[in-house]
Amino acid sequence: MYFLRSWKESVAVFVPSNFKLYMLVTIKNAMETCKNLIYYFWWLVLLVFVFEVGCYYPECLLAGPTWKFINSALVITLSFALFMLVRPSIRPKGFYYFEQHARKTFIGFIGLYFLFGYLTSWIGEFVAEWAWHTAASAINYNLLSFLFSLTLFIYGFFFMLPPFVFSVLFYFDSNGSIKAWFFSILRGFIMFLYNFPFCLLSVVACFGMWHGLQWVLPTYGILIFFSFIPFVVSYFKTMYVKRLHDQFSLYYPNE
Repeated sequence: MYFLRSWKESVAVFVPSNFKLYMLVTIKNAMETCKNLIYYFWWLVLLVFVFEVGCYYPECLLAGPTWKFINSALVITLSFALFMLVRPSIRPKGFYYFEQHARKTFIGFIGLYFLFGYLTSWIGEFVAEWAWHTAASAINYNLLSFLFSLTLFIYGFFFMLPPFVFSVLFYFDSNGSIKAWFFSILRGFIMFLYNFPFCLLSVVACFGMWHGLQWVLPTYGILIFFSFIPFVVSYFKTMYVKRLHDQFSLYYPNE
């Protein structure tokens, strides 16, 4: 059965010889992305840093709802810039490339951002409530908190992160139309389902990395962004390129 064979092929990435090459490609792409992000969008990075720090302290002048809205808009714009830089392209990436690409896909990216953000919140809240009632009889409160946090992260972040990255990359590779927007979501979930074991193991690993960073870094979103998000997006982008090449007819059956 092709579905099960696809699952088997997806976890073949974790074979040591394959995984070494996979990680080398991912790390190279993540480092190149961070370098270009600072080179082309240093002003946006600086603004996000200022607003993240300002919104973190309640007594700060930037802690009001208006400033938080501006901060959210800046984070979305920075995320869009990140995906533009991560996306594989034969065209040289510069200001002209960014301008042309933003005109075509920025509005659609905002739609994907809020759609998957809503789904993440909905799934997370639903499963978190179930986990809380299920584990409520636990004697150890620390164990209860850990199980609650683990379940919330796995079910919310896990179910939405891989299809979100795949969907954005499919959309960025399209003509930017409304029809392409819907088909990018469909293709993103198809890639997610046909590579489910890979996504499951990868997001569990992301959970460990995320909590490790919480220990060694302050709780400023911009620091997490630069230390975690570019790597994760590059990680799934590597899988996107690989599986798109291996299974092109699955995602574009009429082409």
